[in-house]
Amino acid sequence: MKKSFFIIYFLLSVCFLFAQKPTTPDDDFKKEIVYQNKKYRVYNNWLNAGAGPSYNSNIPHAQFSLVVDYNFHIKKEYFQFGILLSGDDFGNYNNVQAHVCYAKRKETEKYNFAAFLGPSYTSGNMYLDSTYSKKAFKEVGIYAEVQFIGKIKYDLGLGPSLFADYNSKRTIVGIKLDLYFSGAFKGNK
Repeated sequence: MKKSFFIIYFLLSVCFLFAQKPTTPDDDFKKEIVYQNKKYRVYNNWLNAGAGPSYNSNIPHAQFSLVVDYNFHIKKEYFQFGILLSGDDFGNYNNVQAHVCYAKRKETEKYNFAAFLGPSYTSGNMYLDSTYSKKAFKEVGIYAEVQFIGKIKYDLGLGPSLFADYNSKRTIVGIKLDLYFSGAFKGNK
C-alpha cells in the first residue's frame, strides 16, 4: 500500500507542478505552425490508446490494463475522457473504470507531454481467495496519469504513460505503452 501511495503522490505532484499558467497569453485558438512543409493546428485534440501491466491492491498478481482516452480542449484548457479496463488477461476484465480529467500539456515538434488529474467511477469485482466475487462494487475515486509521447510524425507518436486510480475498494497503478493520434494536421503548406 505504501508503494501505491507513493506513486499516486508522485503523479499528483507532477500534475500540480505542471499546472503553472503560461507567462504570455496567446488567445489565437486557430493558430497554426508549419513543420516539414505541412500546416498543423497548435491547439488540437488527440486520441491515445495503450496497454501494459498494472498492480491492483486487491489482487496478488499483476494484471493486464487497457486504456483509451480522448483528449480535447476548450479554448486553452485541456481535458480528458477515458476508459480503463483491467483484468487477468486481454478480454477478461474484472474492473471497468471511466474518468474525466483536467490536463496540462506541453507539445513540441518532437514530443507531447501531458499530465492529468480528475474523478473516476469504477465497477469491479473483489478478489476472494483465488476467485472473483460475483457481486460487483461501484466506487467513485481519483485518477492521475502522466504521459510522454515521442513523435514519429507531428501528429503520430508512441510513448510510455504512468497511471494510477484510487478508490476505497482498491488502488490500481500501472504503466502502459501509448499510441498517439493527433488531430493537428491542416494540410500541405
